[in-house]
Amino acid sequence: MRPAEIAALVDRLCAAGVDFIKDDEVCANPDIAPLSERVPAVMAVIRKWQQRSGRQVMMAFNITDEVDAMRRHADLVAAEGGSCVMASLNWCGLSGMESLRAHTALAIHAHRNGFGAMSRHPALGMGFQPYHALYRLAGIDHACPWHRRQVRRHGGRSDRGHPRLPVAAVRRRPRRPGDAGLFLGSMGRDAASDAGNLAQGSRN
Repeated sequence: MRPAEIAALVDRLCAAGVDFIKDDEVCANPDIAPLSERVPAVMAVIRKWQQRSGRQVMMAFNITDEVDAMRRHADLVAAEGGSCVMASLNWCGLSGMESLRAHTALAIHAHRNGFGAMSRHPALGMGFQPYHALYRLAGIDHACPWHRRQVRRHGGRSDRGHPRLPVAAVRRRPRRPGDAGLFLGSMGRDAASDAGNLAQGSRN
């Protein structure tokens, strides 16, 4: 999608009353929709709706890049009046997120794409809980927790029994009977539902 098309979609989502919108994890700074064009186009729409409604929709712009470029991207978002940026943790690393946190006061939404490589078997990698804790300490504000298939693979033992962290966990809306109970039973009240993937990315 080109910047104008993305801005038009954001306009529809704002009209529908959503609170939070995020870029896709594979859309960082592509030639077809560079941040230098995408951020101003989208923020113009968000400012328009803020003037109408009195509230600002949070848009997490994917600024995943090398560290100096992420700093520049964050400055652009801040200059346009944005409130949030997004980064892919496994490709930026702990030091990259620490550097971004030290540079900007914007909220940082973290995406853990690639985490499946560390969670396909109990003998591989680490659980989401310590992984999440490390990145919270590095400065992220909220992140996507496990998907339904990962929770089921581990017998529903997703986030039980770990020290509670004050985190707003953003998760895709449960899609099948029983998913909501499984997720909320593991996360308690410290959760938010994001229906964007179901609305925009599901064939059904």
